[in-house]
Amino acid sequence: MTYFKAFPARVPPSIDRSAIDGGDGGGLPLMLKADQPATMTVRVCGLPAPVVRWYVGPALVQTDRTPTTVAQRAASDDEDSGVRAVKHSLTVDSVTDELEQGVTVVATNDVGRDAISFSVKTYKGTDAHTVVVVHAGGVC
Repeated sequence: MTYFKAFPARVPPSIDRSAIDGGDGGGLPLMLKADQPATMTVRVCGLPAPVVRWYVGPALVQTDRTPTTVAQRAASDDEDSGVRAVKHSLTVDSVTDELEQGVTVVATNDVGRDAISFSVKTYKGTDAHTVVVVHAGGVC
């Protein structure tokens, strides 16, 4: 008789790029209103759960070990492996020109690494609060 030992799935991190650049790398910068709060959110998946680091320019500004929320199951989520995308967010109290250095999100686990960078432009406007959701379709 042959016995098989089940090993948990191991999946490298993946960050959804669809809302940032349409998936083709040629996206427009995020437009954020100066002097207002803003939240940037990405969908990330991987097993074991990735650690997500946020950088503004070269400076590390936040490390997430726990997701902001678990994303609703997307059609592309892999039900067999149990991989599910989760949301990680960076909130700034007041948008400044410092964000124009660019924002980079890096997701790592013991299986691999994924990163995405995007440019930010600030503007003066009339909206009171900006929420930028950097995701659209499924990632996993």
